[in-house]
Amino acid sequence: MISITNQISLKEITQQDSTSLFQLMKVVYTKAYSYLWEEQGEWYLNLNWTPSQISKELSDPNASYYFVLVENEAKGILRFVRDAEFKDKKDLKSLKLHRLYLDDSIQGIGVGKHIMTWVEQYAKDNKFHGVWLEAMDTKVQALEFYKRCGYKITSNFRLDFKRMHPKYRGMHNMYKTLE
Repeated sequence: MISITNQISLKEITQQDSTSLFQLMKVVYTKAYSYLWEEQGEWYLNLNWTPSQISKELSDPNASYYFVLVENEAKGILRFVRDAEFKDKKDLKSLKLHRLYLDDSIQGIGVGKHIMTWVEQYAKDNKFHGVWLEAMDTKVQALEFYKRCGYKITSNFRLDFKRMHPKYRGMHNMYKTLE
């Protein structure tokens, strides 16, 4: 267990947590992103949070995967990947923030900011030059949050998921240089 504040901690996800992780993401992801998909995102949930996919993601020695606990209750997830090359800054050793999903019941109270600060300190402590992430261009609240945290848009791309409504496929690559 990693303590971030008195109320916020991270608990490493293991293969035995697959069912709990799927159930959590069924709530968190569906509430936040079901509108993107023709079938409300069930396909995407089954793509990313099945036991076999979790096993694959846990087997990556460069990745760390956690439940975000608020007052000891799982309210989200965090996954980052060490030494994930960022195409916009190939010459820099970078950490990729792969997933940060938080239940809407805890958004706006500083949990995300504490998590981002912890990830960035982890990256600094491990000699990374920066942190990068991918953010949807239509998720204005998330984009503004990342910008307030110091991330800058470096390039754009489009997702090619056929089941996703085309108007939501736009993505930004964002990067923060650490000092």
